[in-house]
Amino acid sequence: MSTALTRAGTSFWSRGLVASLILMTIASGCDNASPDASASTSSQVVTKTNSEELLRSALNLLREEQEGGEFFDRGPQQARSFVRVQELLNQWLQTGGSAEGGAFDERVRHRLQQVFESDEMAEIEADRFHKRDAEHLRNCFLLRDVATRIQSEGAPTLDRARSIFDWVQRNVHPLVPEYDGDHLPLGPYNTLLTGRGDALEQAWLSMALLRQLKIDAVLVAHAAANDESRFVPWAVGVLDANDLYVFNFQRGRLGVDASGEQPLTLRAAAAQPDLLLAEWQGSETLDPTRTAVFLESDPSYWAPRMQLLESKLAGSQAAMLSDSVERLVRRVTEATGEVVGDRIILWPLPIAVWRQLRSGDPNFEQAKLQSLGPFAIFAAFINIRVHQLRGDWPRAIRELQDINVMKEQAANLTRLQRDLLDQAAEAATYWLGLCVFEQGEFELAADWLQRYLDRYGRQGRWSPSAQALLDEALAHRSSPAPGP
Repeated sequence: MSTALTRAGTSFWSRGLVASLILMTIASGCDNASPDASASTSSQVVTKTNSEELLRSALNLLREEQEGGEFFDRGPQQARSFVRVQELLNQWLQTGGSAEGGAFDERVRHRLQQVFESDEMAEIEADRFHKRDAEHLRNCFLLRDVATRIQSEGAPTLDRARSIFDWVQRNVHPLVPEYDGDHLPLGPYNTLLTGRGDALEQAWLSMALLRQLKIDAVLVAHAAANDESRFVPWAVGVLDANDLYVFNFQRGRLGVDASGEQPLTLRAAAAQPDLLLAEWQGSETLDPTRTAVFLESDPSYWAPRMQLLESKLAGSQAAMLSDSVERLVRRVTEATGEVVGDRIILWPLPIAVWRQLRSGDPNFEQAKLQSLGPFAIFAAFINIRVHQLRGDWPRAIRELQDINVMKEQAANLTRLQRDLLDQAAEAATYWLGLCVFEQGEFELAADWLQRYLDRYGRQGRWSPSAQALLDEALAHRSSPAPGP
């Protein structure tokens, strides 16, 4: 490992990825083609024998293992890839079954119609795949890979959930107003990529990762004391058997009951309001007697066509692509009873992000690119980050080091290009320490994290996380090794 960390890799350059780090021209409208662009693309008759091959081709195009794969690039190339996946999936529908027949229960439709406009409902219920569905698949596959890598396999539900929360706390840097003033919530996939997000984005990412482990999670909220109609989310609720356990995402830990030893359930918190008030760290006062639950509400998961596609994936391809509003409502009701009652709400934030992403608004597209920073224009930086997230340590370490080499060698850059490359190099230095930390090499991690702090000081973009991780690495390093 130490050899990999001190050797400048040459294969990264020889693969031509330096060229893909050159500033890409982003066409704002290129990623917003009509959702039904491929509805009549293929008039050829697709036979039943081609069904599996069509689905395989669509999934191969989205495989995260593709070196330099198009689907990680932003801009026109990515848009073309997504459209092609859409075409293949719609051809597959012609032979592999129709999404019709998976329509919503009337109670579910009524619930959704309270929130979504008619054109939005038509998109959610459509029996054809949209280009945005390809993005949804990409997101789910990366979330699946991360979740399965970091979970405590075979452990009880709460222990597996705790491993997810611990990982998110360690890997998602809190926003710093000085550097993140233009930050825009864009969903769990982008929070994973950038490694930055506020408390609600950390909670959203945790819920999305838990879904891939088939662990149901919701957002717990309580009414503001000065406005009982406004609910303030403060914890993630993990459903296990017939209980809902409270993970405080603001404090990064599982709540505990009055004994200080047992996990805190929402029922217990309702019976003993002081427990809730002890957990709450916000600036405003909450009413512990009025509780609501927010369901993670990205509409992509509700689409019947996603239920059909999910049912066809098995083994290493399997991923959670869909969810059921009715099932979640039933589980929450069983676990909370009168504590929540009918205050089960579709969380507004994911819906707002979904609407913005589908809008094609040029102003939003520009704000999105600014929020993504170097990920918006350095295509290979996305691939490098994905290698890290998937735990491909040798490749990620080699390529993260090469970012710093490139910073020293790059010439004739605009001020914007230089600024973004500086951001990429700074992130790479911090992530090198994180990579070796996650492998349990705490002394080497401490060296890299101290190197980051020496180079960027206390004002660095990642300094608070680097210091916290350095303290943790030093604590591990000084701990006695376990006995035989």
